[in-house]
Amino acid sequence: MFCAIVVASAGMMCQAQTWPEAARAAEVARLIAAARPLLADSDHDAKYPVHALGILRAEEAVPLLVGHIGYMPPARKVIASDEAPRLLRDMLPCVEALAKIGHPAFDAVVRKACATDDDFHVMCAAITLRVAFGPDDAITLLRARKAACKIDRERPRIDQVIEEIDKTYRQVNFR
Repeated sequence: MFCAIVVASAGMMCQAQTWPEAARAAEVARLIAAARPLLADSDHDAKYPVHALGILRAEEAVPLLVGHIGYMPPARKVIASDEAPRLLRDMLPCVEALAKIGHPAFDAVVRKACATDDDFHVMCAAITLRVAFGPDDAITLLRARKAACKIDRERPRIDQVIEEIDKTYRQVNFR
């Protein structure tokens, strides 16, 4: 069986190739290993390996991407890009990758939003869910999560994510 796979490295655009599906796990592991130190150092641009992880819908990368959900590459790299800038890929690559991964990332993104005191990370979680599911479905999923929530302190955070989805829906088109 073959699958489309994306090759990425710093400074190079992603290119689709067809490889045996067995090679996918190795490529995902290589991309995670490449992204981890770049995400940890704000002077480096991790958007290419992170973008590739999103295209591959690499569920294995969810913990790494959620841990760096608010990562923004250095501004000079975004401004110097030779292609038309895209808000999510260029400014919030982990948000875009998590949105592409979709449903497998939902629980981790909501847990991050509920556990953080950083309003920017809550906003990033809201954008992730809005782009992944659309505003109406994201809000419906969050309301269901809130109804099933047994931890009282998580309910206000879920409400905050819902408010952020509504606010970003009215203000910005991310597509």
